[in-house]
Amino acid sequence: AIEISQQYQAVLEAVREELIATFQKAQVERSWGKLSLQLIEAKRRQRRLQDPRDGTSQADEGCGHRRLSVFEVERRMPGTSEWKTPFLPTDDDLSWRWVELQGRRHPYLPLGMTRSQAAASQLPPCRLGTLFHAASDWEVHHSAGRDREGWSYGIAWQSSAWEVAPGPLDTLRRRLWIRTFT
Repeated sequence: AIEISQQYQAVLEAVREELIATFQKAQVERSWGKLSLQLIEAKRRQRRLQDPRDGTSQADEGCGHRRLSVFEVERRMPGTSEWKTPFLPTDDDLSWRWVELQGRRHPYLPLGMTRSQAAASQLPPCRLGTLFHAASDWEVHHSAGRDREGWSYGIAWQSSAWEVAPGPLDTLRRRLWIRTFT
């Protein structure tokens, strides 16, 4: 049996009801309205748990805790095995070194910080704001598909495949840093 999270039970039930109604009434055209409503509600629930636009999510510790996620990105120096903060004119926001999921300058970098200041920082210089206080140190997120230092390697930021070791064409590497705030 497949274990399905409770939040998608309503979606599956709506699919089942719509399919049964379609076959019983031999309807060719169907609005699937109930399913659409359940999918919208499932997306809303997911958004409440995580907001990828700003890299924050509700931490497992409970109410009042936020987990800030920041990607660190580096580019391989041509003809070497050395990695540096992205430097090409086409790198755009990647040259900030600390970015969000889409590769744009992280929204929680301090407003007055310059690119060179951000690039020189060895830890993410991001903060949630004056109402939040750090409840943990910055930690590199280690999971499958990353090397022992937390890096994964790809050809471009929008690559669909990031590898655990750099290949000959991989010019970027990224790793995810996480910190909890209260």
